[in-house]
Amino acid sequence: MATALVLGGSGQMGRPIARRLVADGYDVTVAARTANPPDMDGLTYVSCDRDAPGALDALVGDGFDVLVDIVTMTPAHAHQIVGLGDRFGSVITTSTGAVYRDEAGNSLISARSTGIFPDFPCPITEAQPVVEPDDETYSGRKVAIEQILAAGPAPSTYLRVAAYHGAHTRHAREWYFAQRVRDGRKVVILAHGGDTIFNTTSPENLAEMVACAANNPGHGAFNCADPDPPTAREISRIVAGHLGYAFTEVLLPGESDGPVGSSPWAVPRPFVLDTTKAQREIGYRPQTTYAESVPATVDWLVAALEGKTWREVLTGSPYLETMFDYAAEDAFLVGLT
Repeated sequence: MATALVLGGSGQMGRPIARRLVADGYDVTVAARTANPPDMDGLTYVSCDRDAPGALDALVGDGFDVLVDIVTMTPAHAHQIVGLGDRFGSVITTSTGAVYRDEAGNSLISARSTGIFPDFPCPITEAQPVVEPDDETYSGRKVAIEQILAAGPAPSTYLRVAAYHGAHTRHAREWYFAQRVRDGRKVVILAHGGDTIFNTTSPENLAEMVACAANNPGHGAFNCADPDPPTAREISRIVAGHLGYAFTEVLLPGESDGPVGSSPWAVPRPFVLDTTKAQREIGYRPQTTYAESVPATVDWLVAALEGKTWREVLTGSPYLETMFDYAAEDAFLVGLT
């Protein structure tokens, strides 16, 4: 039986990936820093802090046929994997669609400081230029990781994920709408007419692409995103509708007015990833759409937030707090009347 190690596997990505590999007949070991994570559903779990000296070496032992590394966050982590490369048949890691840049050098990351959103083709293929590798920025680190693994001894694959959602997430964009439902907000205000598109990635599609890469190793970079990406307005309706709610929509013709109209999907131009390469080279086929998949995330999110503050659950979402300025929204709506 082929063996697989899912490193960083106790969270939103690792659990569905591990279950998918088990379904394919792999003997799967899941490892992460958490001592006793809940709801592992019978998966073989080992507590391991990869940054502790010798811990990963001891965990790997004689090796695994496949390593799926969810938490390759720095070039040092990539060098760590390369140092153990002869003990892995192949390596798969999660990267990000944020590695791409436009012809002028603008990227999703640089837009945070410059305010210049990149002018990408729609959709973006893996042939699109990427940012320079570095150890300073999120996207630069991911490019460095890809390059280090590509030069390593094990065949490597890196999956460039879009706006991921899933149970056990610490960064839930859907909270933007779900919390408004919880707070009884009657109106949702969306910039750009609510027609903005920022591609999503569902757990089922990521897990399927990992399984395809495990069975066809060493093909390099693949975009991993949902087909038929919905607009921000459609996401609002999907999330609210699943919770038995409907917003009155106020659609701004252009940019948001400060916090008013902003949302995690409020981008001035579409950001859509093309998955044709994965379909062609490793036999990937999308398993679901965002609309079909996200209700499970919303259900988990509502249950996880019950009796807790969002800061206790969504530790990776601090920027979302700026998008809940209800006083500014109410003042704006009064101005409209």
